[in-house]
Amino acid sequence: MKLVVRDYRPADRAHLARALDSLQDYLAKLDPWHRVAKGRNYGANAVAHRLREVRRHHGFILIAESEGVPLGVVVGWIRPFTAMDRMEELPTRMGFIPDLSVLPGWRGQGVGTKLLAAAERRFHQASCDQIGLGVFPPNRGARRLYRRQGYSVRGMWLVKQTGRPRSRWPPGSTKKRTRRPS
Repeated sequence: MKLVVRDYRPADRAHLARALDSLQDYLAKLDPWHRVAKGRNYGANAVAHRLREVRRHHGFILIAESEGVPLGVVVGWIRPFTAMDRMEELPTRMGFIPDLSVLPGWRGQGVGTKLLAAAERRFHQASCDQIGLGVFPPNRGARRLYRRQGYSVRGMWLVKQTGRPRSRWPPGSTKKRTRRPS
């Protein structure tokens, strides 16, 4: 398989939505607490959000493809270093990867490794001295990939479940939200 990693183009929007939908579905299946969900029109909304953040924070979206068929995506941007950050840590220019998604059927075939390497090159070109990413603990395949590529745990977020997941937000709402006419 000849794998190519290239920049995102507007024509890739549907593929990006499909990849983000696929990632969210995968994480929901792995979630032992059954709290990861995928809301209505998740992919389209996630794409709009990612494109905004990429523009806002000097980022990129890369597409992995083979023979013109998209297989996966990686999204990255430069994490803002705030005034509070300056008080708590030494200055850094951190690249941040919120999403790396490989479509089912292509996982475990080097697509994620190639996407991650391309993202790392982009961050290196942008003078980043660190790269951060989040990984869902039950996602063992992703954790293995990141460890093989030299990533290590730097922080940890602990959660205690104190009740059942809510089926609606905000809590107690029973009315369906309707869109107002423009």
